[in-house]
Amino acid sequence: MNARINDRHLAEQSFNFYATDEDESQVRACVPFELVRKFGLKQEALEMLGRWHQQECVAMESVSGITVRPDMESTTLIVTIPQAWMEYSDPNWSSIEEWDHGIPGFLLDYNVNTSVSKYRNSGRSQQTSGNGTAGFNVGAWRIRSDFQGSNQRRSGYSGSNFSWNNLNAFRPIPSLGAKLQVGENQLNSSLFDSFRYIGLNLASDDQMMPPNLRGYAPEVTGVADSTARVTVRQGERVLYETMVPPGPFRIRDLNSAVSGKLDVEITQDNGQVQKYQMETANIPYLSRPGRFRYNMTIGRPSSYDRKMTDPMFASSELSWGVNSDWSVYGGNLMANGYTAMAAGIGRNLHQFGVISTDVTHARAEVSNQGRYKGSSLRLNYAKRFDEYNSEITFAGYRFSQRDFLTMDEFLQSRDEHTTTRNSKAVYTVLANKSFIDLGFSGHLSYTREDYWDQKPTERFSTFLSRYFEVGGLKGVSATLSLNHTRSYRKQDKSLSLSISVPFGDGRRVSYDTFANGKGIRHGASYSMYEQDQSYLLSANTGRGGDGVQGYFNRRTSMADISMNGYQAADGQSVGVSLQGGATVTAEGAALHQSAFNGGTRIMVDTDGVAGVPLQNSSARTNTMGIAVLPAVNNYYRTDVRIDVNTLADDMEAVKSVTEATLTEGAIGYRKLSIIQGSKAMITLKMPDGSYPPFGASVYDASAREVAIVAESGFAYLTGINPDAVFDVRWEGKKQCTVTLPKKLKSEQRYALLCEPLSK
Repeated sequence: MNARINDRHLAEQSFNFYATDEDESQVRACVPFELVRKFGLKQEALEMLGRWHQQECVAMESVSGITVRPDMESTTLIVTIPQAWMEYSDPNWSSIEEWDHGIPGFLLDYNVNTSVSKYRNSGRSQQTSGNGTAGFNVGAWRIRSDFQGSNQRRSGYSGSNFSWNNLNAFRPIPSLGAKLQVGENQLNSSLFDSFRYIGLNLASDDQMMPPNLRGYAPEVTGVADSTARVTVRQGERVLYETMVPPGPFRIRDLNSAVSGKLDVEITQDNGQVQKYQMETANIPYLSRPGRFRYNMTIGRPSSYDRKMTDPMFASSELSWGVNSDWSVYGGNLMANGYTAMAAGIGRNLHQFGVISTDVTHARAEVSNQGRYKGSSLRLNYAKRFDEYNSEITFAGYRFSQRDFLTMDEFLQSRDEHTTTRNSKAVYTVLANKSFIDLGFSGHLSYTREDYWDQKPTERFSTFLSRYFEVGGLKGVSATLSLNHTRSYRKQDKSLSLSISVPFGDGRRVSYDTFANGKGIRHGASYSMYEQDQSYLLSANTGRGGDGVQGYFNRRTSMADISMNGYQAADGQSVGVSLQGGATVTAEGAALHQSAFNGGTRIMVDTDGVAGVPLQNSSARTNTMGIAVLPAVNNYYRTDVRIDVNTLADDMEAVKSVTEATLTEGAIGYRKLSIIQGSKAMITLKMPDGSYPPFGASVYDASAREVAIVAESGFAYLTGINPDAVFDVRWEGKKQCTVTLPKKLKSEQRYALLCEPLSK
């Protein structure tokens, strides 16, 4: 029987029904306490619940407003709970009791890119690069390490490198709402700037909170002049790398745990590289009423070659939700020669958004340079304007005095004996707006950083898109993008316009123009997008010369494959990209699409049946009957479904849906029942011409019930094989056997003799 708690469905459950009066005229469902713990009730409500039927069942109605009603037509137990008794209401969020740590196993996520090019001025070159994450799960522990490497060959030069970094182990601690990490990491702080260290961290994990209360994940925007490789780094570590077609791009699937400055690199087909920095942001620092959030770290700063440097450091942060409107927070970061203290306050302005402000005061003593003492003021703001379909994802300002040093700047000044480029002011804005009536949508991203002793850096990106109808053609789109990047060395401005016209079945014809200080480029393209594959053919003229290029992407159950090529008067290039993953456990193994940075995944077992489609055919089980669904959200209820609409004719789903709520990095494991084989309609007769009784059961050699006998001996068998022998049972025992023909036709009805057992 199914259970529905308000608007949320639980996995199939078994319920007993007991009489509530002596004459047994009324019965009610028995809801066990272990199931009630998964409803998401507040602790005070759990303590108020009574018991009945020898303390086996929970009396849900003993708490005011809670009702329990069985709906026998839909075989669903409907439980209605007032919001006041719920810890938090979200149909996709599960209580701690439902969290699953998964099973032990090995995992690998990878991204490999290779390209060969030959240009008039630079000769022939070949480049291969790869990155990803390898790891192992045991119990609640996850061991992870990132890897990255590259190989370059060109005239007069050949070189390669490979490295493992961010080797660490972590585990969730649900009872504390926290995550424990040990090993190499970047300091993830809402108060202090990030730097690399080796040590231990215990911090409240916002991912364990309901989705609407989680943090902000950074996004990267830009424009690709041609088919390009976009690489996002933090220091020397590659966080993300992907191929994008020409035009505006928007990367939104970075991990929300990323903080600090990111380096973005756009490598065009012709080898030209554009680089810029962007500042990640945190939403205003607010905590739920009565909730404490904390973050404690101890360790030693380190470089990417694992050379640890003095001094040891310790940092701690604490935030307290005073009530639904106010939060207070603070923290400190201490090391030999460096101390920073921070304090702040957050305010929920309701219809006007949320805002927080804090002040950090730091003291640093650098050998041969003297003492530094200064403060930094920060202001953060965020607001979702539902009535205007607008969102200021983040708006922030930070001002730092000349002698204020972050921990990272302190380490650089001590090791490199310089304090150049210390920050003065940082402005950040991320905003989205939809004009539904006019068919417009827009995005704005702006970051500017001023320095005390260097020229400012600035990054501005915006685009405006509109969908409209022209001459009966629906879905025509126009996108105008403006990008501006300025660093202390150079600046770059670009403007692009793209117009795309659909022709049905995912096909489009587009025109785009791109202009910057070096000239104007015009391009035309033809593209086709389907569920599993897409391609683009384009030609361009103007700045950079005339050229043609192609891009193809194929999405398979085992990996994503992309190919691109470019041909121009001064040279040509061709490239291939492969992105995927592998998961190996004692239950089975499978190649699959990539799960970002060794993330959470679900292994589905169909008991050896291959080719079973899952999740709208986005994945299929392999020859072992195993498939892995990657990129599952942590602590977020996920449904796993067999795509019954595309299931093969010789397959039947006995259990087609299951669900899981997995902790971070888990390898979930779920079994779905599939019967594979032929189908046949038969009429059973006994030697005397009578029929087996109505309701008799037909069992195969593995004791699986394959059919129930209806009137006049009719039975519909599924998941069977020709020439198979079946037992027919009634009155609790085997009465006769039936043998199928050596050849079966699903549309034919067979009259078969049920041979009595020999005495």
